[in-house]
Amino acid sequence: MRKHRPSYRKPVRRKPIRKAIRVHAPPSLTFQPNTVYQFSTRKQALADLPEDARCILLLGGHIVNELTTLNRLLLFSMKVWNDPIENTYASVQYWTITRLIIGKVAEGLDVFQRRILGKPFGRTNLPLVEMRPEGAQAVVKLKMMLGDTGLLRRLRNHHTFHNPSDDLLTAAFAKLSETENWSMMAATSRHTVLFPMSNVVVTQALIDATGKADIREAIELIRDELLNAADALILFFESLTIAISDANDLFFGAPVAVKDTRDLPDGLEVRIPPLCRDTK
Repeated sequence: MRKHRPSYRKPVRRKPIRKAIRVHAPPSLTFQPNTVYQFSTRKQALADLPEDARCILLLGGHIVNELTTLNRLLLFSMKVWNDPIENTYASVQYWTITRLIIGKVAEGLDVFQRRILGKPFGRTNLPLVEMRPEGAQAVVKLKMMLGDTGLLRRLRNHHTFHNPSDDLLTAAFAKLSETENWSMMAATSRHTVLFPMSNVVVTQALIDATGKADIREAIELIRDELLNAADALILFFESLTIAISDANDLFFGAPVAVKDTRDLPDGLEVRIPPLCRDTK
């Protein structure tokens, strides 16, 4: 009688898995105590604005909310964990947030280009924004980032909001070695399912799109363009809101100090646990 042969493959001795690649926060990044101020208005004051101004103001605020939230999450995800399994989850978390910010920044650039520049709203309000030095600086930066061939637009179109094509995945896969983490992880809960092998391939495809041969240079290019664009969008919509307010008496009274941040931790002291205990 023939012995039953197991269906699984015999384990292959492998080289040590290469550590996940991430970059640290920019060297120029500093943290300092801050005071949060609240500017108040009323629904009727918003209703009295021209419709295009009201929609752009609310949409701009929505874009800023998304960018500041994702920026904080990215900052909180930069920590390298000592435990190799937790660090694997953290790396996937880091790159997932990075791709989300790329998409949201590109969408913000689309709003600036298609709904503000060259439109009656823009012809009326851009000069008001440019009267503020920081507003003028943001407008110049944003104009330099426009065009469908820009890096962030290309990354958004082919790697973030639209999944990478088979050709991009195949090219990225071919460049990777056996030392990468070619695995899947899972436990009893769905939030623990992870595909490190997918992360290394789609991240390599993202790096390839920069045209840089050096991996760290490619990652830093993505980081710098991403943060510069996000900062410019946030500053632009903040300046635009102030300009609209000054022209239409949108906010009433003086800004009120509502929070002192001096006793709060700085951004690099906060971290998001990449893995947690199961829930029943």
